Formats: sequence, structure tokens, C-alpha cells
Amino acid sequence: GLTIMACQNNTTVWIDADANGTYETTLTLQEGGSYLASSIRQGARVLADKPIQVTLLTGDIGSNYASRDMNLLPVSVWGSSYWSPVGARYSSNNTRLFIYNPGPASIYVTAERYGVANTTVGPVAAGATTTIDLIAGQGAHVYASLANSTPTDDKISVVGTIDTTGTAYDWSFTLYPDDFL
Repeated sequence: GLTIMACQNNTTVWIDADANGTYETTLTLQEGGSYLASSIRQGARVLADKPIQVTLLTGDIGSNYASRDMNLLPVSVWGSSYWSPVGARYSSNNTRLFIYNPGPASIYVTAERYGVANTTVGPVAAGATTTIDLIAGQGAHVYASLANSTPTDDKISVVGTIDTTGTAYDWSFTLYPDDFL
């Protein structure tokens, strides 16, 4: 789901939860007011006429574990290169980076990780997601690339989840593009 919170009174919000290109929900929020959009699909869009905060909520329905939340960045600030300082908590509890390609064409994604050779994955179709895992002690530089690892300026969006295989250390984070560093 997505939680949407308004910064100002009389904020109009449009939601395309099923990612079909049509905003099927329109609502008005007051300052500090929030709305939960459930049953969203990959590529869902939220548009507003004033500043809002959007948080992605994930989890296993009915589970006592595996709940995570990540603040989403506006599409206008997405970049082509991101850094993750976080590896696994323990060697068996990987950190997983989810890399989304919002572009109109397929791309490749390269990950430079400490202690191992660079990995290039793809092609990642337009509107699709790929994943890269980090083990204990690894950070990563993840960027849009050609098949030969040459960086491109294609936009991507990246979030990370901690402990993808266990139940004790579940949390998540939003990666920020290089322009934020």
C-alpha cells in the first residue's frame, strides 16, 4: 500500500493504484491528513497539486513479521546512480536492493560491491524491477548501464530491504541518487 500525507490544507491528490495510466481516485487532504491506498501495483502513480509525502508499505498479509516502509522520492529527482552503505546483518540475512526501471526502454543495471566482481543484470524491461543482494560487510554503487557496464543517464529508482530470509531484523531504506550526496 501507499500512505499519502499532505503538507498543506486543501491538497488535491490523484492516485493511479493499478498503474494503468488512469487516475481512478481523487481526494482532498488537509494539512497532516493522510490516506491509505491499498492494492497498489508496480508503477502506481500519485500526483498532487501541493507538497505530499508518500510512503510505500510492504509486508506479508497476516504475518507477524516482514513489514517494511520506505519513503518514496518524487520522479523528478530520480537519478541514474545510487549508493547503498548497508549490507547484511548476519551472513545469512541478505540485504536486497530493488531497482525499478521507469523508462520507456529496457536497460541494464550494474552493481559495484565490496569484495566481489561487478555484476551487470538485464536487460530490465521498461516498468520492471530487478534485484541485487548484498551480503555482510558489503555496500554497493548501483547504476543504470549498458550491457558492458558503461554508465548511462537512464533514470532508475532504488529501495532496499534488510534480512530478506529471516524474521528478526526486518527493515528497509530508500536509496538516494548521487545528486543528493
